[in-house]
Amino acid sequence: MSNIVSMSNHLIRAGFSLSEWEMRVVSAAASSIQKGDKLSSSDWFVVSADTAVDLFSTDKKTIYRDLAVVAQRLFDRKISFKFSPEGQPQVERLRQARWVTDVEYRVDQGTIALKWNETVIPYLCELTEQFTQYTLSEISGLSSSHAQRLLQLLMQYRSTGYMSITIEELRFSMDLMDTYTTTKILNQKVVVPAVTAIQEHLPHFNLQWKAVKRGRKITGYGFRFVQSRATRDPLTVDFIEGASDSEQKQIASKTESPEQERKRKKQEVRDKIMDINDTNW
Repeated sequence: MSNIVSMSNHLIRAGFSLSEWEMRVVSAAASSIQKGDKLSSSDWFVVSADTAVDLFSTDKKTIYRDLAVVAQRLFDRKISFKFSPEGQPQVERLRQARWVTDVEYRVDQGTIALKWNETVIPYLCELTEQFTQYTLSEISGLSSSHAQRLLQLLMQYRSTGYMSITIEELRFSMDLMDTYTTTKILNQKVVVPAVTAIQEHLPHFNLQWKAVKRGRKITGYGFRFVQSRATRDPLTVDFIEGASDSEQKQIASKTESPEQERKRKKQEVRDKIMDINDTNW
């Protein structure tokens, strides 16, 4: 099982809410999908209790109960998709789909097994563009479902380190259209706790945020973060490159010119530095 989870941006931006352990199981199952895999809605994806303990550093005494609860509830979890004409802001179609078509808890094996819904499958495999990656280790220590969803949304912008999102978009993606109806309560119950959880669990992200206003009214949020390649596990295989950072450096050292090596090392230094000149943050 890989440490890397890859999902289409359309799925990341869709509207859904999963519990802490539902998100962990979905992410773990998705991480077993390799680049180029051909999936079918009849394929079973299995996450064992032992694997969950290793991945998420959880208590083995409670893991069987946690997986059993996920098996009871995951089937009813839905995803809301918005479809808009290319380049147009208006919503043309709304679709709801389940994450899975089958899910079972195998008591004798201590495993949970699921079959992806055929609607979801294209957003998990054969991804060539417009997709997001995050690692199981990044999401494993987040005990807040809102923090997990915020992290997924942020990872769409890993390369730029900045995300701007309207309140309506945030509510939709976190499935909060009818909850925490005032901006003040949304900040108190969702945004601030989610940001704080990420800051504590992933301090190297240097996550900062601010409310975006139109006049005196808050209309959205801006998030800034940095996650340099230097903070990644050097032995983790990159989904796109097909090699770990350590392996890529070894290859580069054999093939690059002195000028290319100088530029690469200069970029690595830049990756470690966050722009702090913006006094609005």
